[in-house]
Amino acid sequence: MTEFIPKDYEINKYLYRLFPKIYFLGQENCIFNYLNFFLWILEGIIEATIVTLFCIYIFSTSSIDSSGYSSDLWISSVTMYFFI
Repeated sequence: MTEFIPKDYEINKYLYRLFPKIYFLGQENCIFNYLNFFLWILEGIIEATIVTLFCIYIFSTSSIDSSGYSSDLWISSVTMYFFI
């Protein structure tokens, strides 16, 4: 039964033993550390702020159509959802 279970190896385990520096980024936490995590969070907050302010700026000048009705929050929220 275990013969049919796929083995999820990126490389052969014997090659890993010959070249242990293949996975040094993960072993030394070079990529996945707290600093990078919080930088990714900060980048997400900045991008969300830019999208929100862009949509508010665009729709602040043209939110009233020719018949005098306001599109209010519906059209701006749909546009923000589209940008994300």
